[in-house]
Order: sequence, then C-alpha cells, then structure tokens
Amino acid sequence: MIASGTTEGPAGSARGRRVREMLFVILAVGFALSAVFHAVAIVAPQIAEPSPAWRHGLFVVINGVIAVLFVRRPRWFPAVFGLLALQQLYSHGTYGYAVWRDQHRVDWASVLVLAVVPVVAVLLVVDALRRRRSNRAG
Repeated sequence: MIASGTTEGPAGSARGRRVREMLFVILAVGFALSAVFHAVAIVAPQIAEPSPAWRHGLFVVINGVIAVLFVRRPRWFPAVFGLLALQQLYSHGTYGYAVWRDQHRVDWASVLVLAVVPVVAVLLVVDALRRRRSNRAG
C-alpha cells in the first residue's frame, strides 16, 4: 500500500494494468487480421484498393511483426511504431485525399488508419512511460 491507503503504485492499479494488457492484445489481433487481409489481397486483389502484390506481401510481414510486438512491447517498440505511423499517415493521408478529390468517395481503410494509428502511437508512449516508472520504483 502507498501513503493514500490504496494498492495503486506508479504504474497504476492492477486492474488498470490488466485493461491495458487486454487493449494491447486486441490491437495485436487487429494487426494480425490486417496481415491476413493483405495476404488475401495478394490472391484476390479486388478486395482492396489498387496496390501491387509486393506491397501487400510487405504489409503481411510488417503487420504480423507489429502484432507480436504489441504483446511483447520491448522498450524500443514505440519508436519503431512511430516510424510506421509516420509512413501510414503520409501514405493513407495522401491516398485518401486523392480518392476523395478524384473519385468523390471515401476510402474507409484510410479513414480507419488515420483515426486509429495516432491514438495507438500515443497509447504505446504512455504505456512505455508507465512501465519505465514502474521499473524504477520496483
């Protein structure tokens, strides 16, 4: 117990840690499903926006690795995810805008990426800071 009489420490309550762990497992599943989507798009390209097979193959690997890293979350992962986030924001931002401008429709995959990826990047940084504080305290 800390001075306030609760069992919360620098990294938050045990319940809060369990919720965060579950959130990262859910994100891992989401990225794994994205890897599966890209794998299917290699053999059935009509399910996705136009993209070469090699790019889908690349994102099968990237999303699969990211899914594993969400569960393990090594110290360097937020920086690596940050680089992926920058690439995704640029790629989906420019593509999504071009689709809107030229085809007068919404690319929902781009909307999803633009909405989720920055939030996930912030979650990873907050998690890394909490884990760092917890390691220093314990």
